[in-house]
Amino acid sequence: MLHLDIQSVRLGGNDLLRVTTHNTRTLLYEHFGQLSPGVILITTRHKVVRVVLTLSPDRDVDREWDVGYNTKDLSAQFTRIDSAGSFVFPYYHKDMDLKGNGLDFNLLFEAKSDTKKLLMNVADSDLNGGTVSFRFVDKYSELNLFDANHTKPEFLLSKGQQILVMVRGFRKSDTNPGNALRLDYEMVNSRCSQYELLQDIDSPTMVNMQLPTETDLQKLTSYKCVNIVEHKYEQAKLLLELTHFSQFINTGDIMRVLDGISRDSQPMAVIETQLLNTYWRHKYLYSTANRLWISYESQHVVNTSQSKGNVIGVRSISQGGNYRFNETTSLMALELNTKTKPLLPIVYTFDADIGYQLVVDFKDNQIPPGNGSLLKVYDNTDRTYGQSLIDLQSQTYPYVYDYAIASNTNQLMLKISQWVDIKLTVRKFVANGCNATAGDRYTSYSVSGSCQPLCSWLIPGRPNTTGTRILHFSQLSMDMPNDYVELVRVRDNLTKLLVVQGVTRLPDIMIQSNETHVLTTKRQCSNKTTEQGQFLVASVSNLARDVTTSIIKVNDTVSTVKLQTYNFPDSYPIVTNFAWEVISTNYTAVDRIASRDKSVQLQNVASLSSDMVLTLPFWAKLNAYLVAQVYPGKLDLAGVSATLTPLKCGGEYQVQTGNPLIIHMPDYIIGNAYRCLWKVTAAKDYPYYQDNNLEFVIHSPQFSSTGGYLNVYDTNSIRDKSRIIYGYGYDFHGKHKSSTNTMIIEYTVAESGLNNIYLNVTTIGCATMCNNQERCLLKRFKCNGQNDCGDWSDERYCDTPQPEPTPRTIYVHTGVSGWIVVGVIVTLSMAGIVVWVVVRVARKRGFGYATHIDGE
Repeated sequence: MLHLDIQSVRLGGNDLLRVTTHNTRTLLYEHFGQLSPGVILITTRHKVVRVVLTLSPDRDVDREWDVGYNTKDLSAQFTRIDSAGSFVFPYYHKDMDLKGNGLDFNLLFEAKSDTKKLLMNVADSDLNGGTVSFRFVDKYSELNLFDANHTKPEFLLSKGQQILVMVRGFRKSDTNPGNALRLDYEMVNSRCSQYELLQDIDSPTMVNMQLPTETDLQKLTSYKCVNIVEHKYEQAKLLLELTHFSQFINTGDIMRVLDGISRDSQPMAVIETQLLNTYWRHKYLYSTANRLWISYESQHVVNTSQSKGNVIGVRSISQGGNYRFNETTSLMALELNTKTKPLLPIVYTFDADIGYQLVVDFKDNQIPPGNGSLLKVYDNTDRTYGQSLIDLQSQTYPYVYDYAIASNTNQLMLKISQWVDIKLTVRKFVANGCNATAGDRYTSYSVSGSCQPLCSWLIPGRPNTTGTRILHFSQLSMDMPNDYVELVRVRDNLTKLLVVQGVTRLPDIMIQSNETHVLTTKRQCSNKTTEQGQFLVASVSNLARDVTTSIIKVNDTVSTVKLQTYNFPDSYPIVTNFAWEVISTNYTAVDRIASRDKSVQLQNVASLSSDMVLTLPFWAKLNAYLVAQVYPGKLDLAGVSATLTPLKCGGEYQVQTGNPLIIHMPDYIIGNAYRCLWKVTAAKDYPYYQDNNLEFVIHSPQFSSTGGYLNVYDTNSIRDKSRIIYGYGYDFHGKHKSSTNTMIIEYTVAESGLNNIYLNVTTIGCATMCNNQERCLLKRFKCNGQNDCGDWSDERYCDTPQPEPTPRTIYVHTGVSGWIVVGVIVTLSMAGIVVWVVVRVARKRGFGYATHIDGE
């Protein structure tokens, strides 16, 4: 048998290569145009053949001819390989005849330079029952391929310069007219090309890929490094680490990453200089199986220096990875377990086409043990992406697992920070805005378009934060009877904070940033309402501070201090507690006003009358927390604003039965004016007992009209209708009675009118109470045309016309553990909302400050 060994042939397209018998009568092989290196087998009885090359008149072709032949043995050598190419064994032709057990043939390939390795790829081939094996290669040495146990190798990387290919039992195939064996090859640098088989899994140690050293760079004009990495265990995955790869060696360098160990594997990334820092360094690049191909190529070496810390790394992991939803995939289920103690954090990334969004749910999961952050969900797949959508804590907020967490984009990333056994499902939906998750910054949410029966907006809490979130509704349209909006707080249980139906306007909702909430919309959909306008448009903004709770320090150098609800005078936020703690710190040297405890005048919101006079320090809580039920109509509340004004003197006193109380006005002042305020209460706490009202006598010398101005209020609050004395002190000599167990004394004096006025206060009984038992029915109340009792019982049997009853304002006083708790409860009949104020006061004497609260 004769075989022609084509090392290289460069011919024109119309050039003709012919192999004939010596007398040219019999054509053995014929080929037009270019030929790749390969072997032409000539099976003939003739001992002499003729090779004829007929050249076309094409003068532009630079032709090359390097062909050998062999008749002694069935082997061929292809040496001096210095560039990429292909090899064919054998070239089929119609007269090729292989009988018996087939043909055995050896092929030796050798790189021209000892600084190069051969990297081969075996194309689809058919040996017609024969086998092939390779020597001097990584991984596939000694294997008989293309038999019943093995398929073709995914790569062939020489250990040195040579690769030996051994073909055994090859027969010509009558059904396949193509080539039996095709090898594609290229040159790679031997110092930076390797095959690495990893043994350890979930090891924190990173395996570094080979790059040229500085010594190598000084000798090279160009290079290509190929690192092929495979893990021993099929369930392992490989993660490409670029965190320590600071820069490309040369500007024009390029890195290619394939998801496998064949050059035909799916590309994962093509990384260039301009996109390294802006894109690829921030991506998680996981293999889908246990194999990875990384090539680094430089066409033109300019820089010959190399940083020691500039490395490309690979980690082996058992859990985590990149997943992509194709057109037919709508669901992916994941199950994490602690058996292998995977490397933390475990990161999963998911991608879908634009126009879709991804949702993860944890239903049917038991809450895993542990402490701290368990799992973070992101709507981006970047390593360095900012705030997560939600940070799920171990054994905290378990009911959040009942809700789906929706990404706001077509991407989703999960970071698991603890070893847990947990199942989760990621689903793909058309992005219609129905399901979403509020981000860390300003986020908007809308439900519109086609009718969606159930939509939810997850507003995740931020652990260990003290900020405030404001939920604002810019549009709300409930056209159908069963449309409604629900707000749920997710903690160790589910608390419905708000359920509204049939409303077109909602006040802002203020929630704490460290708590998770879910806003759910439920719509009644029918064929007639499949296309609707905007149902709801809402937004949530974040404040770094807690605007619902304030600690305010006041002293005599402060003229006024403002307290007000967020966005005053606009609508009062619902589902909110506001609390102010006011602490007086007095720096004046005057003994009579050096006390820490001060008096406070508090006036309330909207329809509420002026509130009580109390003592600092105090803690005030204004609450519009709604009971979870369906509210018809429109919800709205007035905002609240308060002014705290320092007083020069005053105090809180109790009068014991049979023991009169003497209150002296100040006999000297500081500055230009003095304002004093006292609260005086009968000893018994319950205000409507007999013998528990107050009687006082004013003692005042004659002094000018520019002197002290005196106001005495008949109840525990300052309001015009309860004022029984107003004017200058000398006008009110004699006895005066209160109608309750409490009265407020307000005294303002200028220096020019300072006089020694004092009050003598005692307790007295009440002959007749008003029908509502709230005030003593004094003689001056009878038939004066005013509703002094509050229920018009003082005008009964008089000629005074009486209007229809109005909702009552109830003032409740009870002592709790040495504190006085004062509650004001007002029912707003339109919305069914209860608004209340709680003020907590130390039972001590002192001198005071006044607080005035105004409604919208």
